[in-house]
Amino acid sequence: MSLYAEFLICLEHARSIDARVISDELRGCAVQFAARRWIVPDGYQTSILVPVLNCEEEVEVVVDQERGTFRYRSPAQPSRFLTRPLEEIAIYAFNVDAWLDAIADVFEFENVHRARKRNVIDGHLWHLGNLRVGRTHHFAPVYVARRLTQCAEDWRKLMFDAVRPGHGIVLTADDIDAGWPNGHQRCGIDDLIISRGDSITCDLDVLGRLLRGAPANVDDPDEWFDERTGELKLVHMAAPRVFKGKQKAVIATFWKARYQASIKWSDLVTQTRCAKDPDSALGPGWNEWIEKTAYGRYRIRSRRTAA
Repeated sequence: MSLYAEFLICLEHARSIDARVISDELRGCAVQFAARRWIVPDGYQTSILVPVLNCEEEVEVVVDQERGTFRYRSPAQPSRFLTRPLEEIAIYAFNVDAWLDAIADVFEFENVHRARKRNVIDGHLWHLGNLRVGRTHHFAPVYVARRLTQCAEDWRKLMFDAVRPGHGIVLTADDIDAGWPNGHQRCGIDDLIISRGDSITCDLDVLGRLLRGAPANVDDPDEWFDERTGELKLVHMAAPRVFKGKQKAVIATFWKARYQASIKWSDLVTQTRCAKDPDSALGPGWNEWIEKTAYGRYRIRSRRTAA
């Protein structure tokens, strides 16, 4: 497992990214993390637990920074002092920005396409930048995520946002059955970042397969949706139709997600506050514009999804 994945797992286990942690909570990687400035020293423990017979006893420690050691009185032999390396009681703070910088370097983002505003949801979701899709002029956003279940409504709403590009890659520590909105794909961070000795590289084969899922051409003169006016035109429609209010919000969400297989109606309800079913939200003729693909899942009847 790469150090990048180890660090993300440590972030997953921490109660927050602002938490202070000790060496024992860093999966044996404290030295490597510190060398890369992914963690920074933030003081030392003032007491520790030491074994005494069949139990443990808390003892105070005396720090000697000049020698890089600490000492404590033995509970079993009070006249005896034991000395240990100072690293064992060091307290650290996470330096998430340095870690994200390192990931962005591995992906070799073009400078102009690195994220200017990285923080999407504080402590949970970060935007690294946008990767070019093949030799096209289209780009796919790349995110890093932590503990998304703690902010489920927030991140889904953001990923559906009309101003945020779709068909991105979300790096996580573990598999998450999240029903990724707007064509986004999840990928384990260790599936993309490969560590071989001192060499850190991106798995270009895996990355290529993910990027091929992004649309290569978004322009189609026969189909469009104008989010300003609410006008929708699909290839099989004799004339455009204008939607207003919540109906326009529903169609806009489907249009934005037109490259993915389907979206859950329950996600639409959360996003748009529309009615609980297509009949109530769009009227009895809804299947002219929307088709059902599975129980509770729908997509727009675009030419792009006809195949």
